[in-house]
Amino acid sequence: DLIVGDKIVARGEVVLVVGGAPAPEPAVESEVEEAVRAVVADDPGAGPRQVAERVAAALGVPRRRAYEAALRVRASAGDEPGSSGPA
Repeated sequence: DLIVGDKIVARGEVVLVVGGAPAPEPAVESEVEEAVRAVVADDPGAGPRQVAERVAAALGVPRRRAYEAALRVRASAGDEPGSSGPA
């Protein structure tokens, strides 16, 4: 910096550091399961891995968490009356 009189004259490159946006609130399990149901409704042929990848990308949750939710949703869908799950 160069001081001229009572003024500071900046020379060269100036960097301004600004804090980033706060991290989003983590998704709760009900949101993850709701997203899984939405993906399955949109693409019934998608396997748990594909569903988990889509949900993880959409909600920013770990794939493992989304995969476990996909398995839970699939298991609960098999328990519902009138479902085509195993007898």
